[in-house]
Amino acid sequence: MASPIFISFRAAGAGGGVNAAEWYGVKGFAKGYRWRGKTYDNALTPLPAAERRARLKGRDVWFVVHGYNCSRDRGIMSLGAAAQEYLGMGVQAAQYAAARYAALGSPRPAFDPVEDIIPVLWPGDIQAPAFLSWASYPFEAADVQRTAEEFRKLLLDPETRPARINFITHSLGARVALDTLREVLARSTSTPPAFGTVLMMAPAADDTILDDPRFAGVVKRVERFVILSSFEDWVLEWGFSFGDPVERALHWNEKASTRALGRFGPRLKAGSPATGKVDWFQVRGRVGQGHNDYMAWPWDTPPTANGWSEKRWRSHRFTRHLGVDHDPDRPDAWREPDDQIVKREPTVES
Repeated sequence: MASPIFISFRAAGAGGGVNAAEWYGVKGFAKGYRWRGKTYDNALTPLPAAERRARLKGRDVWFVVHGYNCSRDRGIMSLGAAAQEYLGMGVQAAQYAAARYAALGSPRPAFDPVEDIIPVLWPGDIQAPAFLSWASYPFEAADVQRTAEEFRKLLLDPETRPARINFITHSLGARVALDTLREVLARSTSTPPAFGTVLMMAPAADDTILDDPRFAGVVKRVERFVILSSFEDWVLEWGFSFGDPVERALHWNEKASTRALGRFGPRLKAGSPATGKVDWFQVRGRVGQGHNDYMAWPWDTPPTANGWSEKRWRSHRFTRHLGVDHDPDRPDAWREPDDQIVKREPTVES
């Protein structure tokens, strides 16, 4: 069974610019690996070129991308804990989920290991005191674009070119995914890899982005979009509402509606090319799902849970059932026993 590997586009541990892709394996990885306290220095080791080819070339690959204001070491811990679960080696979170399902009186779902999923690190943060970290959001568009350009090089390299590209993203990671796919289309000199599923949790993007002309080719080529949102997301309510217009003023080609896709869900035009390929789900308001309740936080929750609170584990199960384990022949295969995530219809405007 594969162990987690990382692709990093970071030049520094906090803040810094965008680097060409660097590949890493995990030192001493084994089932039940604990991610609390893991850092670039003590967790990662360079990955040989042969294994890079083996993990990507000609394969159906999933990438998981963190969002804004995530340092390198926190990205390693959070995405590492997620990749471990996808690969079927995260016994701590499995035990946590088993206890919860036992309390509900229903069986714990059996997840088959994902063939492969690769965490992606990018510099969507600044080196500053925590109370100032939010201030860099309007300036991150440039790093998103530069990351997309470097990511595209990897995806079109004959040595690492996959057959199909899929994404699971959180927050501003949604823009990294969409911009990367746009770069792949724009720069490919032959038929590009297939675009499979793009699953976005709390996406920090305009609610009209799927009708943005810049992404028209991407939307046409992607097989499925899955969106998970929460109206209780105060980071998107305040940070996005402030940052998006500022970003538009700084970058003439950016569009800003101040309505975040991760709060309001998708707003489509009549006849939108995204019609029929968008599945939108929303966490019920009573749950109080915040912006930081989607990905594992190994530095914050008890070590026995390996970073998974109840809300975060629910989000992870969602990405499994609606993303990597999705079965088009069984559209109702995913069920949340407590009915706290509900399916919505995209808003369609004339």
